[in-house]
Amino acid sequence: MWSKGILGVLLIVNVLLVWAIVGGRHGLHPYRQQQAALSQVQSRLEQVREDNIELSRKIRLLKKDDQYKEQTVRTRLHYVHNNEIIYLPERVQVSARTAAQ
Repeated sequence: MWSKGILGVLLIVNVLLVWAIVGGRHGLHPYRQQQAALSQVQSRLEQVREDNIELSRKIRLLKKDDQYKEQTVRTRLHYVHNNEIIYLPERVQVSARTAAQ
């Protein structure tokens, strides 16, 4: 008689535990959502680390490599030497009406 009562209580406890694991506030669904969010954050962190390495490489080059420094200044700021002329092509603007034809 006692064994049936204990068995009933254990069955109820097991049902409650299964419900807590599957459908509870801290169950599988929130766990999976957190795992997805963690995966996204780790992916972004890896991208930031790669960007950091690349920027560190560029900083080192700018500090030590005069050719790289000159190339960067000439490319980004359009600097020229004394006897050089730089030609920048005129940008062609296309109206919406001309582009549709």
